[in-house]
Amino acid sequence: MERSPLRVLAAATLAAGGLIALACTKVGTDPNVPVSIALAPPALPAMLKGDTLRNDAGAVAPLVATVFNVHDDPIVDAPVRFLSLDTTHTILVDSVTGVVTAKDTGQTLVVAFVGSLQAPPDTIVVVDTPTAVQNVDPLVDTLNYTFNGRDTLQALGVKVVHDTIGVRRVIVRYQFVYPAGLDNRDSTKVQLVDGNKQPSLVDTTDATGAVVRSLRIAPIASALQGWVGGQATAVGPPGLAIAGNPVRFVIHVTITQP
Repeated sequence: MERSPLRVLAAATLAAGGLIALACTKVGTDPNVPVSIALAPPALPAMLKGDTLRNDAGAVAPLVATVFNVHDDPIVDAPVRFLSLDTTHTILVDSVTGVVTAKDTGQTLVVAFVGSLQAPPDTIVVVDTPTAVQNVDPLVDTLNYTFNGRDTLQALGVKVVHDTIGVRRVIVRYQFVYPAGLDNRDSTKVQLVDGNKQPSLVDTTDATGAVVRSLRIAPIASALQGWVGGQATAVGPPGLAIAGNPVRFVIHVTITQP
């Protein structure tokens, strides 16, 4: 017998406060009896106001939960139900299909349950549609490096905005454009790295709408003199035109022996 939405809401509220145990219980060996349930993360870090939750191909991506039996095998066609804890009814979840729709920006917890089992909640974030992506650091610059045993970094930051307001949780993909053959895994050449100096080409914007990758020259880098081109692309649903996309950076790099 399924719990009522009010009971699920109460249980999920406890879960949000960390007061509920993992969604599992002990039963016999019946392979058709659910013993645990797991709610998969949303397909993308955020969804757009006035839209449904989608994947990076632009297709509608309902919430998905998997129910397991005592043998840790999935139970196909288990009667999973979904619930949004948004009391303003701005972010809605179809209880049967898991399709999420949003009337306005904000965020809410969502839960999945089957019978008396509830999965730990996850968060749905809704943002305004990005209208532009802008450079934070100079589009054209120079980077001179003489081997000194330390890394040199050149920031290549961008900001994604709706009008003038930063949009959080937007995926931004960086890539080298030229010269041909640059492999971001090769530390003997210039690399794009995150704040921990680890090779990284993808990130999501922070609360201000900003994201930064840096051009890195390591102490073991090979000698070089020439232009290095890269770009940062804000990823929206297919067909969405974001002004300024992609942002292209051109850096004249000189790496010389001491």
